[in-house]
Amino acid sequence: MKQHTVTDSPYGPLTLVADDGVLCGLYMTEQRHRPPEETFGPRDDTLFTEAEEQLRAYFAGELKEFTVELRLTGTPFQRTVWDRLRRIPYGETRTYGELADALGTPTASRA
Repeated sequence: MKQHTVTDSPYGPLTLVADDGVLCGLYMTEQRHRPPEETFGPRDDTLFTEAEEQLRAYFAGELKEFTVELRLTGTPFQRTVWDRLRRIPYGETRTYGELADALGTPTASRA
């Protein structure tokens, strides 16, 4: 069963979504391709304590790597991209082109 909460961040409100208690989504309010609110399940402000603490520590510069359990659901391509994104060291950035090259699919930068 999905549940959600909304928490503040330096970038505005974030909606955290869990499926059977495991974080499966984090969305910004004006995020492009944001799923419909009704798919997030009922609100539960007690379920996300660990994720919210880690987000606060991250935004304060005190946390460099998240340990909260994730349930990532997506296409094989999406899962490959997410895996590659998680390998970017704290404080570093990559362009879409660099990410696509690292995936071995230079034309995927638009995806």
